[in-house]
Amino acid sequence: MVPLIDDGSLVRIPVEVLGQTRYFVVDTGTSATILDSRFADRLAATGEVISENTSGESVQAAAYNAPDISIDGVSVRISRVYCNDLSLQRMVIGEGCDGILGMDILHQYSVTIDLFNKTFMMTKDNVAPADSEKIQLGSNDGIPEVPIAIDGGIPEQLIIDSGSNAAISLNQSAWDKILSPGEKHAAVSILYSASGGSVKSSLTTKIRSIKCGSAQYSGIVCQMISQSALSSVGLPFFRHNSVVLDFPHNILYFQSRPGAWVDEQDMSGLHLLKQNGKVVVYSVNQTSPAESCGIKAGDQVENIDGEPCSKMTMKTVRAKFAGLDGEHRSVELVRGSQHFRVSITLKRVI
Repeated sequence: MVPLIDDGSLVRIPVEVLGQTRYFVVDTGTSATILDSRFADRLAATGEVISENTSGESVQAAAYNAPDISIDGVSVRISRVYCNDLSLQRMVIGEGCDGILGMDILHQYSVTIDLFNKTFMMTKDNVAPADSEKIQLGSNDGIPEVPIAIDGGIPEQLIIDSGSNAAISLNQSAWDKILSPGEKHAAVSILYSASGGSVKSSLTTKIRSIKCGSAQYSGIVCQMISQSALSSVGLPFFRHNSVVLDFPHNILYFQSRPGAWVDEQDMSGLHLLKQNGKVVVYSVNQTSPAESCGIKAGDQVENIDGEPCSKMTMKTVRAKFAGLDGEHRSVELVRGSQHFRVSITLKRVI
């Protein structure tokens, strides 16, 4: 068992690789383990190119012979990894991100992702509590799938993606097929940071209900993703449930935590990154409270309600903008040589 670091967007664990402790995102939605591209010159290239679809974008990257990797003192064996630029993940997290732990390693184990106790465990044994709900998993090229019924419809096979911060993500075909006219009409446009540093537009809405096994949840946020991506259930499912993924036997075990699953979006319209130790606005949603205050991409956020952002984690910074509908946040920003202050009135957008 190792500590699980939850920054509110991604979860990471300590991994021993290349002679040091590194921090890897745990991602059940990618088939291959990734190392940051800054390690490529320490690895031997295989001459192959790895290509895969995930719940994000299609990935193509050069493959390398895998270095020795160990987790909690246990050596894990894979033949290859690929290298990719993870600087965007580091800016989202605001802390170190050296790699992504994929299904090529995880599929060998029964994996416990416990966000309540902030622990992660891989074992060859089944450690699920006896009273857990049990669901048979499918597979999409090695990525686990679970049947999820949306709005009482026929269960759809969605991949389980611990690397996605969206509760439900649907590609455009699934979005058009599954969602009701009312849910589509209520959707709002958002901007998000994509691989390679680009800004992309998407839609998000709230769906009436989702059902997994006998458990049913209402008012869950759903985001549209690119047509080539895989529809998924993401990290919020792990936040609301105790989850054990028995990959050798293709079984999901889960127990709902006490209390309602409240799935709330950011209420400011700000998308923030940490660059060179500074909290910077990456993009601003149209017609959002932040846009109405005149905040623009590239502005630096210095403090929120008088508290310096330099003393906050990115999880804390984002939590400031996910309060109650109608609350106010006094925000001081820098644009070039200009310092200015705005009052953002938080607003639920969906």
